Amino acid sequence: MTILDFEDIHSHTPGKGRVLSVDVTDSKDIEKLAPGQYFTAGVHPWHADACVDWLSLGRLLDSPYCVGVGECGIDMRRGPDAAVQEAILRRQLDMSVEKGLPVVLHIVGAIDRLLALRKEYGAEGLWIVHGFRGKAATARQLVAAGIHISLGERYNPGVPDSVDSLFIHGETD
Repeated sequence: MTILDFEDIHSHTPGKGRVLSVDVTDSKDIEKLAPGQYFTAGVHPWHADACVDWLSLGRLLDSPYCVGVGECGIDMRRGPDAAVQEAILRRQLDMSVEKGLPVVLHIVGAIDRLLALRKEYGAEGLWIVHGFRGKAATARQLVAAGIHISLGERYNPGVPDSVDSLFIHGETD
């Protein structure tokens, strides 16, 4: 299975048909993992200054039930300094390349930085901005850069009609 085989590509609640987002710096997230549960694993940008067990993250990413790295990213409104968040994001992007896994991104106020990183890393590999709430023009920019978007319950109503539907994925929470 790949992350694109799921209707719900990003959830904080375990369940059939959902990809559970596991932050390796949060023991409660790790406890949610159950046999047969598909998941992504990473370091949320709000926790980028936490002590990260990179070996444990690597082991989780090697699981046959792991379908991606993340959620990871940059949040300009919350969390540690953006430079710290970017350093942790880069390490996870490197792991996604090494493991051949897609990336689920949490991006707030950092679309320009994300586009620059995409250019730097190249267009290979699947990147998905989850919970996209931006404008249609920004959605088109991301899609043009080869970045997918995922819409949650709240989103700009003009977005779904503005981009190729193959680039839109869902999530419940």
